[in-house]
Amino acid sequence: MRCADMDEINGWTRLRAWLRTRDHEDKSTNPPTMFASPSLLVHPDCKYFLRTFPTLISDAVDPDLIVATIDAYPAFGARYYVMSRPAPASKPPVAPPPKHSIYYDVEKIRRQHDRPRLGADNVI
Repeated sequence: MRCADMDEINGWTRLRAWLRTRDHEDKSTNPPTMFASPSLLVHPDCKYFLRTFPTLISDAVDPDLIVATIDAYPAFGARYYVMSRPAPASKPPVAPPPKHSIYYDVEKIRRQHDRPRLGADNVI
C-alpha cells in the first residue's frame, strides 16, 4: 500500500480524471477493438457509494472542497485511493494543422484513392 496524498483539491481533480472516459483496447476480440470507459470502475455492489456520490455538496466558502458529512465518507475513501495510485494515462490534445497547410491537400488525394474506413469516414 502507498500512503495517499491528503491534498483535497488535487484529490478531487485526480478523481475526476479517473472517472473521465478514455479509449481502452479490448484484446479478447480478434482483431482488437477500442471502447470508451472510465479508468475507475465502481462495482454495482457498492450501493452506498453509488447512492451518495452524486449528492456531494461543495463548501460555501471554498467551492473546490466538499463538505465533510457522513454521506461524503465513501467519496473521501475513493479520493484517498486515487491519490495513492499513479494518474491514469491520457493522450495530450493534438492541435489541428494550420488552415492553409498542405496537409488538407494530401488528405484529399489520399481519400480519392482510399476505400472507406469504418469509424473514420462515417463521422458527422
